[in-house]
Amino acid sequence: MMKMTSKEKSIEKLHRKQGGNSVEKNLEYFMEHNCLHKICGVLMILYAIIVGLKTSAPIMQDYSRVLCFTESVLVILFSLEIIMRMLAIGTKFFKSGWNIFDLLVMSASAISESAGIASIRVFRLIRLSEVLALSKHFRMIAASLIRALPGILHVAVLLLFLFYLSSIVAFELFSKTNPDLFGSFSQCIYTLFLMMLGDNIGEVLPRVMAVHKHSYVFFVLFLTVMTFTMLNLFFGLIVDAIQAVASGRDNKEDDNQLKSDGLNDQFNKISKRLDKIETMLSNRNE
Repeated sequence: MMKMTSKEKSIEKLHRKQGGNSVEKNLEYFMEHNCLHKICGVLMILYAIIVGLKTSAPIMQDYSRVLCFTESVLVILFSLEIIMRMLAIGTKFFKSGWNIFDLLVMSASAISESAGIASIRVFRLIRLSEVLALSKHFRMIAASLIRALPGILHVAVLLLFLFYLSSIVAFELFSKTNPDLFGSFSQCIYTLFLMMLGDNIGEVLPRVMAVHKHSYVFFVLFLTVMTFTMLNLFFGLIVDAIQAVASGRDNKEDDNQLKSDGLNDQFNKISKRLDKIETMLSNRNE
C-alpha cells in the first residue's frame, strides 16, 4: 500500500464530505493522486530521453519512426493531462504559473508543426524539476542555492569588475606587441577568459613573454585573483549555504523530537496521576 500525502488526505476528506458523487471531485482526486504524479514524472523523463536521442543522426536513420511515434503519443498524453486538469479544478487552473506555462507551450506546439514552433515544447522539460523535487536532497540543494544567491550575485559583480579592469590593463600593455591576442577590448576579454579557464595559458604566455619579459607578474596576479580566489568564493558560499540549510533541518528535527518527548513526559505524568486517583478511589470503596 502506498502512503498518501497530506494533500491527498485533505482532498479525500473533502471528497467524502461532499458525497463523492460529482465527476469533477472524482477527477480532482484522481489528478492529485501521488501515483499519477509519479507516472507523469516517468513519462516526462522518457520524453527527455527521446528528445536527446533525436539529436543523433545515426539513431534517427534507424529509429526515426519509432521515436517520432513515441514522441507523438507522449505529446497526446501530456495534452490529455492538461485537459483533465482543467476539467478537474476549473478556473483554479489559471491560478498556477506551471499550468499556464504548460498550456501555452502545448498549445503553441499543437498549432504548428514547423521546426521553430514545434520545438518550443522542449521547454516543458523544465518541469522535470518537479520530479527532482520529490527528493529531499534535491530540495535541500535547491534551498541552499536560493539562500546563497544574494552572496553569489555580489561576488559576480565584483568578478565582472575585476575582469573588466584586467582587460583594460592587458589592452594597454600588450595591444601593440600582440594584436592578435590583445588587439581590441573584446579580444582581451576573450583571451583572458580562456586563460582563466586554463585553456590557452601555454600558448599565450610564451608569445607575450618573448617581448615583455616581466609580463608573467600580471598574468600570475590575474590567475591568482580570478581563478583561485574569486571562484573559490562561489564554492565557499554554496557550501556554507548547504551547511546552514542542513543544520537548520537538523535543528528542526531536534525541536520536533523534543516536542514529542515533552508530550510523552506529560502523558506519563497524567497517567501516573490517574493511577493514583484510581488507587485512592478503590481504597475508599473498600
